[in-house]
Amino acid sequence: MEPNHAPPPPAVLMQLITGRWISQAISAAAELKLADVLGEGEKSATSIAKETGTDGDNTYRLMRALASVGIFFETQPGTFRQTEMSLLLRSGPTSLSGMARFIGMSEAVNAWVELPNAIKSGGSGFERAHGLKAFDWMVKHPDRAQPFHEAMSGFSAQVGAAVSATVDFTGIDHLVDVGGGHGLLVSMLLQKYEAMKGSVIDLPSVVDGAPAMFKKLGVEARATAVPGSFFEPVTVKADAYILKSILHDWSDADSVRILKSVAEGAKPGARLFIVEGLVQPGNAPDFIKFLDLEMIAITGGGRERTEAEFVNLFNKTGFRHIKTHPTPSPLVVLEAIKQ
Repeated sequence: MEPNHAPPPPAVLMQLITGRWISQAISAAAELKLADVLGEGEKSATSIAKETGTDGDNTYRLMRALASVGIFFETQPGTFRQTEMSLLLRSGPTSLSGMARFIGMSEAVNAWVELPNAIKSGGSGFERAHGLKAFDWMVKHPDRAQPFHEAMSGFSAQVGAAVSATVDFTGIDHLVDVGGGHGLLVSMLLQKYEAMKGSVIDLPSVVDGAPAMFKKLGVEARATAVPGSFFEPVTVKADAYILKSILHDWSDADSVRILKSVAEGAKPGARLFIVEGLVQPGNAPDFIKFLDLEMIAITGGGRERTEAEFVNLFNKTGFRHIKTHPTPSPLVVLEAIKQ
């Protein structure tokens, strides 16, 4: 009989309990831009510390710890090179640095500190910790909210590439990204589908940044930015609509309102693409189930959903589910059609 080399339950539980240490260490490295300073090739922690204005010994200890989980690689004592994961912390359009910084911010951490109280009585941990709903707080504190916006941009770039590689948008004349921020996702799709036109709808203060994105990605001739709210009837008539990471921020009642707003503006037969996480059955490790807890901590009313729960939302709002497309990202694309 083979010996059991699995670590004992106390050791496993201790690793899980202290998992936040790894997250905070990654966040610190992102905040200090260690991956940017490391650059290509090899560099000593002492040299990196001089460039970042940090303590040499502490910088080494941080990078040594991160190297033990695959972020940076210690080639010899005190000297490091990049890994595939540390490269994702370098600045750039697909960087996850913003996500790392946001997750490690005191405001985000304190929202999770309030998770037991949010579980007990509902509401969001963020509002309990800071006295404002998360999105209201971000409007009031734009400088502190910047890592969140960078996080969403970096994640959108990662997901946009996955969606583009997975879902066939051939034959769509006009695609509208509802709640699409600066229009990164629709711009990426317009780059691939050169006959398609695109629009992005978002609040005026947000969508004002879309023309610069259109120009940056070379699609400005086929793209338009439309001020609006996804709680109001969509004014752009098109044959397809896409919503990425929108519904998970909202309750079922609010999600029905959002989808009805899209349905009111959509022609019969218009296609709907919902890009979201999908809660899986069973006890296997599931990132989306923990993202669901993030929704409790940050939004209060938001939630991740099963496929059946999405289908229920579609049925209440005039859409019929056609297919669910897996993607090489944590999210899937649920495709539906206006009845």
